[in-house]
Amino acid sequence: MAVANLKKMVLFTRAHDEQRVLDLLQMSGVVHLTPGDVFLPDEDRPFFDRPATGADDPDEAAALEKRLLTLQTAIDDLEPYEPHQGLAAHLAHPLECTTVQDFYTLEDLDEAPVVDQLHELAAREQTLHEQLRHLHDRAAPLEPLRDVPAPLEAFCDTARCFVEIVTLPRPHGDDLKTNLEDLLGEEGVLFELAAARDHTVVCAAGRLEAKRDFEEWIDAQPAERIDVGGLEGTAAENLERLRCEQEALEQKLAEVEVKRQALAGYLPKLKQVYDYRHTRLDQLEKKSLVRESRYTALISGWIRDRDVEQLETLFTKHDLDAYLLVKDPDPEDNPPVEYDNPPLVQPFEFVSDLYSRPQYFHVDPTPYVGAFFTVFFALCLTDAGYGLILAIGAYLALRKLPSLAASSRKLIKILFFAGLGTTVVGLLTGGFFGLSLASLPGPFKHLEKLVVLNPMTNQMEFLLITLAFGVVQVAFGIFLKFRWNLQRRHKAEAWLDQAPWLGIILGVVLLVAASSFNAPWLSTLGYGMMILSGGVILLFAGRASKNPAGRLASGLFSLYQVSGMFGDVLSYVRLFALGLATGVIASVVNFMAELTLGIPYVGFVVMLVVLVFGHLLNIAINALGGFIHTTRLQFVEFFGKFHEGGGAAFDAFQLNTKYTKVLNPR
Repeated sequence: MAVANLKKMVLFTRAHDEQRVLDLLQMSGVVHLTPGDVFLPDEDRPFFDRPATGADDPDEAAALEKRLLTLQTAIDDLEPYEPHQGLAAHLAHPLECTTVQDFYTLEDLDEAPVVDQLHELAAREQTLHEQLRHLHDRAAPLEPLRDVPAPLEAFCDTARCFVEIVTLPRPHGDDLKTNLEDLLGEEGVLFELAAARDHTVVCAAGRLEAKRDFEEWIDAQPAERIDVGGLEGTAAENLERLRCEQEALEQKLAEVEVKRQALAGYLPKLKQVYDYRHTRLDQLEKKSLVRESRYTALISGWIRDRDVEQLETLFTKHDLDAYLLVKDPDPEDNPPVEYDNPPLVQPFEFVSDLYSRPQYFHVDPTPYVGAFFTVFFALCLTDAGYGLILAIGAYLALRKLPSLAASSRKLIKILFFAGLGTTVVGLLTGGFFGLSLASLPGPFKHLEKLVVLNPMTNQMEFLLITLAFGVVQVAFGIFLKFRWNLQRRHKAEAWLDQAPWLGIILGVVLLVAASSFNAPWLSTLGYGMMILSGGVILLFAGRASKNPAGRLASGLFSLYQVSGMFGDVLSYVRLFALGLATGVIASVVNFMAELTLGIPYVGFVVMLVVLVFGHLLNIAINALGGFIHTTRLQFVEFFGKFHEGGGAAFDAFQLNTKYTKVLNPR
């Protein structure tokens, strides 16, 4: 069965054992919790009228969230000092492992000393950086004056005149100097202190009462004043002093780094503490679902049928008094959905969930999606070489990146299976990196015997094959709905809604077969099935209406949907177009590479670059297109015939750890 069998679970325990029970439930990870009294009869609900102890304490939750935030900050500060660096190394780095017993002893570990030290180091580092920025701001204006031998105190105002140092940008420096001389007049002095490629530094002196007019004029120009007030000695001496101060600050920063690096040894334990605090926060949130009476705690949820005995054994092992009541879900219930597929099918749960998880009592499309998806993707590429590249790349990713998220691993496994399928289809269609199998060297030429159809030379046959797959998948989708209705004893819906459409499809297939094999009796049978099926749709599609005219109108409208069904089948032409495009582009890449071979000296190298880059780009583009269009065919043409989405995922209450792998959690 593709969806796991679930049971309603009601668990009664003594109120003072509630925390231990929650610990065991979280450790087992087999129960999807629901509000505590949801499965109780209405007359029993008043007895459990109180939330669990501590469930309504916002202060405890806020304190835990604050501790998690400080822990995460500390972990982020120390992670750069881990020996494993780089994205691939980070993804491949295994989680820290600990036992259940050690994990729960983390309650007694106080992370505050390490966190406080890191906080102090961060504050110290920030202060030092601010001081460095201040030094830079002080040194920047003095750089243009580095070669001026005069002491800076000589450029200060006197009792009767002002003295200003101004930087004039080029190429307008000469014009600005002329304007400055005119502004200062005969009583003023202007002389050049230093010059560089992009600016000129000048010193201006004039009457003190004219200083305000001078400043206003300078502020309106593309020029900057250099303030040296309060500085003594030459600019070079001041810059040297600032450099020494900067080196001292950088030394202090290095000491901060050394101290932080010394704390990196606490990182594994901090990660474990973070995960422990996070599990406690999860548990605190789940407490809101627990209900209590005066002496008893009530916990409700959904549990997989196969896990019931295991949970009972766990309570017995830990000597807990708990009464576990389980029963089958009722038809009006909407249980969460937990997939129960074999390993080869599990990766394609990723595709099903992209659309919507099926409802519990309906059909899980995943086992069927796996087969159709692999074949359709392979038809989009139709190149054995491309399939090998995809399969090998996906295999290496699975081996070298063990810490990938579950959804990412499913996607990569899909690409692995799709790569294998593409390799098989490529051998059957004679494609290998855009080359025909007959052109391969040595014993590989014998692979040509496997070729059944070459899409490049037999385009019409390839088109018909893709349309045939469309007919098969559309019909199979209708059949799944037909079978489900029969299983649920909805015989009228099965025989009057799905069976006629299957009859129309079969009739069309018989007509095609009759023209192919020159069998008139098949043609007669096909027309008969189509007319009979169309009549059933016309008469019974609107059977819910009590008005005969409305019933007939509904039947006519339903019968008109036959055009939509043929449109669904024509959608599979995209497989033909993508498969043909992949082969054509691969051939073009080979042709371009062959042209570059004649380039003197570097022709062989250029050819290799064109081949590698061109084929990798072709793989990337057409694999992406194949994935998107194949997925679209599942969602629109296939799922629309039978799939009932909207199911909620089975969300087990478990140890959701970010950094730690808890060994033997059950």
